[in-house]
Amino acid sequence: MIVSVLSHLRNSLLWSLRRPAVWLGIALAAAASAGLILDSPESNGRLWPHVWLAGVTEPMKSPAWVDIDRQPALIWRAVDADAPLSMTPFDSPESKQPLIDYPGVDPQIWWAVRASADSFHLVWRQPDGAYHNALIASDGRTLRGPIDLPGRAKSDAILLPQTRGHAALLWHDPNSAQVVTVDLDQEGRPGPVRTLPFRHVARFSAAVDRHDRLHAAWLSAQEPDVWTVRYQFDPTADEGQPSAAELHTFSTQPGESIVAFALGLDDTHGYVVWSITNAVQPDVETVFVLPFSLGSLSANTPIELRVPSKVPADAVDSPYGRLYRLAPDTAPFAALRWPVIASSEHSISPLVVAARLDDGWRPAVVYFQAGRLLGFQVIASHPANAGPPALAFDAEGKLYVAWPGLRRTATILHVASSKRH
Repeated sequence: MIVSVLSHLRNSLLWSLRRPAVWLGIALAAAASAGLILDSPESNGRLWPHVWLAGVTEPMKSPAWVDIDRQPALIWRAVDADAPLSMTPFDSPESKQPLIDYPGVDPQIWWAVRASADSFHLVWRQPDGAYHNALIASDGRTLRGPIDLPGRAKSDAILLPQTRGHAALLWHDPNSAQVVTVDLDQEGRPGPVRTLPFRHVARFSAAVDRHDRLHAAWLSAQEPDVWTVRYQFDPTADEGQPSAAELHTFSTQPGESIVAFALGLDDTHGYVVWSITNAVQPDVETVFVLPFSLGSLSANTPIELRVPSKVPADAVDSPYGRLYRLAPDTAPFAALRWPVIASSEHSISPLVVAARLDDGWRPAVVYFQAGRLLGFQVIASHPANAGPPALAFDAEGKLYVAWPGLRRTATILHVASSKRH
């Protein structure tokens, strides 16, 4: 029943986006009657202009984005689909193309990177920690694969674009405390496994700049509960590698765990993100962001993100809508969890996080530029309480966010964009 309701809502909302406000009212009324309230941009200046519901998904299964014909497409787990993954272009929310429908395929986490104008790399991790890849056509057909990749680890991993349609899969091997990588060529063929020159790696992340060059960040712990944030540019270069930089050292307390670690970039700075939770409140994370100059590798003091639990009245205009300030003396603060930062270089570096505001868990975006925190915005009034979000840019630099949210007993995948038609 809920699947048919969601299909009706998607079609109603798609119609509303192309018709006058009266049709938007009809779509909102249909949503309200089903207990699923859709956002109206006219009703609240803090919301992004387009929000739609992809369908019922599984909790804690983060979706992925991929560029298809210069527009983002969503790769996600739809519970009503026979295939293990489905692809839904942002501009065709009623579409659901099946992917990698083969026996035994059971992705627990997945990534996608464009290979050519009409194909992309898809990599996923099975429940046993094994990695597999396939080359997928823009219409969902499998062109090559699935291919078994070497290595088996349930730890930090990331897939990043490289030049000439290649992709680099990097993952942390907890047994050796090192990072390994394998290159996928434009046809989806894996190359040899390489070990990067890092030691004592406890957490790892990477990002790419506008030239598809790798930037790596990792945590090392040579004594218990004392962590050093390290960074290195282009660690896969065969020669002329710069030495790793030590950016910051911090300590954790007994009972605390580091549950997220990521690296983001803008034109001049990098941003290392980590979050800490404890046994008393395991569903709440303290989120830190460490800005550092890509030129001098000088790091600022880490910023603890403190999003007000009530959105303040004063704001500043930006290309992404109105931004609200994160004043350090603002109280009370919202609980946070699941921070995700863009892993590619843009003029700004956005970080998406779930924030528990006065009206519940909501998706929020925090913006950084040139090493400074610009502000934040709440992008939708839908729940963001069922798993990490996924973030993407389109060719025009507009932002797209997808996140799972629990509504009664169903986990619904929500999709939003800052793009204004």
